[in-house]
Amino acid sequence: MKHLKKLFSQEKLEPSEKREYTYAVMAIEVEGAEELLAQKKRWLKNRIGRLVRIEQLSEENAPDFVEVWNKALLTAPDPFRPISLEKAKALPKEGTFIAYLFGKPVGFIVCVVDGEDGAIAGLAVDPSRRRRGIATALAIRAAEYLLSRGVKRVVCDIYLGNRESMAFVKSFGFKDTGERYVIAG
Repeated sequence: MKHLKKLFSQEKLEPSEKREYTYAVMAIEVEGAEELLAQKKRWLKNRIGRLVRIEQLSEENAPDFVEVWNKALLTAPDPFRPISLEKAKALPKEGTFIAYLFGKPVGFIVCVVDGEDGAIAGLAVDPSRRRRGIATALAIRAAEYLLSRGVKRVVCDIYLGNRESMAFVKSFGFKDTGERYVIAG
C-alpha cells in the first residue's frame, strides 16, 4: 500500500509551508459483516443511489475520475490535493470505481488489497449530490470487491476534521483504532 503515498503526495512545499494533519485510523474485521452489508443494500433501494451506475476505472473514463476527484474534494475539509490525469491513470484500475448518475460522474472510491488486508484509500461524492446514497453505493461496490479478494480486515484513514466521513464509515461498522500524523511538504 506504500505506492498510494506516492500517488497522492503533494508537491514540495517551502519549510514554512509545511503542515501536520491528523487522521483517525479506522478498521473493521470482515467476518460477520455480511448482514450489515445486506442492510445497506436494502436501505439503498429507497434512495437515488439505486440509480447509480458504477464503473471500474479505465483509460477511457480516467478524465471522469479526475473531474469528480477535483470537484468533490475541493469542498471537503480534508487537505485538498488536485489529481492529474497522469496520476489518475497510474491508480490501481481493479479497485478503483467511478459512480455515474444520469451519465455524469458524481463520485469515486479507491481501494487496494495487500494480502488479507484491504484499504479504502479515497472516497468522495460531488457536493451537489451528497446525502443521496451515492457514497453508500460506492462503499457497497468496494465491499463486494474486497470480499471477493478474501480480505479479513479493511482500514481507512479519516481526516479528523471530516465529521461527515467519520460518521459514514462508522455506519458501516468501522472502529477507531488510533491516529496517524502526516506532514505535508
